[in-house]
Amino acid sequence: MWIYAKQVLIFLDVNKAALKQYGYSRREFLALHPSDVSADKKVPRNSGLAKYCRKDGSIINVEVKSHRLTYEGHKAAWVIARQLVEHEHFQETDRGTLSFVSSIISSSPIGIIAFKATGEAVSANEAALKMIGGRLEQMLAQNFRSIKSWKETGLLQAAETALASQREQRLEVRGISTFSKHFWFSVRLIPFEYDGAPHLLGLFSDVTEQGKAEEAVRESENRYHKIFEESPICIWVEDFSEVKKYFKKLRSAGITDLKRYLDRRPEKVEYCASLVKVLDVNQASLSVFEAETKDELLNNLAKVISLEALSSFKDEMMAVWEGRQTFEGETVDQTLKGRKMNLLIKWSEIPNSTEDSGKVLVTILDITERRLPQDGRIGLSVGKRDVDLRVSTLPANRSAPSCASWNSKVEV
Repeated sequence: MWIYAKQVLIFLDVNKAALKQYGYSRREFLALHPSDVSADKKVPRNSGLAKYCRKDGSIINVEVKSHRLTYEGHKAAWVIARQLVEHEHFQETDRGTLSFVSSIISSSPIGIIAFKATGEAVSANEAALKMIGGRLEQMLAQNFRSIKSWKETGLLQAAETALASQREQRLEVRGISTFSKHFWFSVRLIPFEYDGAPHLLGLFSDVTEQGKAEEAVRESENRYHKIFEESPICIWVEDFSEVKKYFKKLRSAGITDLKRYLDRRPEKVEYCASLVKVLDVNQASLSVFEAETKDELLNNLAKVISLEALSSFKDEMMAVWEGRQTFEGETVDQTLKGRKMNLLIKWSEIPNSTEDSGKVLVTILDITERRLPQDGRIGLSVGKRDVDLRVSTLPANRSAPSCASWNSKVEV
């Protein structure tokens, strides 16, 4: 048997039996024109009795059957030519082949249903019946054009498109079958011709578990995003992957002491900082860094990083160099309005990220108030004068009537 394109008249495929029968190599056969195999050198008929010509010029009598299909984007004919002298042998072979194919279809985990173009089901395997929750006689009594779930899920429209265009249609559908069975299918609808009439082959794969897993992942992501956005703590998602790639190059170049390398080449600290990508920030970050929107902050990150921050950034890079999964340290940055802040930085690698992905979750805490000088200085206004009051305390015996003494210095 072979397949040829009906419009451009070229062979698209051929099986080994035909090559053996006609004496050609696969390459030679596919280079032929379809008329070359006909004894009268005309394009062979697609059905009935015919005389075909072998490579050596000998003529054989054959019975031809063909089916229309779409193959590799071509409108094609699938031709089966049986030599009449071996007709009985072919019948026996056909019976064995049909039995073998039937066994494969019956045991397939994919639901397989064949329909007439008018919508009647003509066959269905066990997997399909199990998926829809019905018996074979119930299935064969149905017409897909009147099935509610086919109309609601888009299956009917896809089936009509496949039959009209003679092209396979693929889609994923979810609903309830006529037999009250919940389903979630990945579906392929393939048009074909049988016995001169158009048909539709439906291949149904149950993707319920896969779909549920994907839904669970989406729900988890939504919960994470809600927590991330609504947290009162400043949180950033950063990507150190380019830094890790750079460090691999340094190691390949023989660098073993990163601290010494960065001390000698301080410009590389700034270069490392440029490799860090900030992927996202939460709403609390906008308040801390005095930004109106995320875009404003993400597009002006260079403004919030002070020169003092580069010094502490080296400690972060050492943590990455050493393969640590967490880091904690202090730094000095500034808001978009120029106000300096003392910050406590903590980050940890995001679980399930690959070694090279380098994604980290960063929490940033403004500790500026903690770092104000604790020198007992108090500013007051007395009348129209500003007074700088300094307070000092002395330890005293707790049993004594007076437990503390203090003095003050007033500066005008």
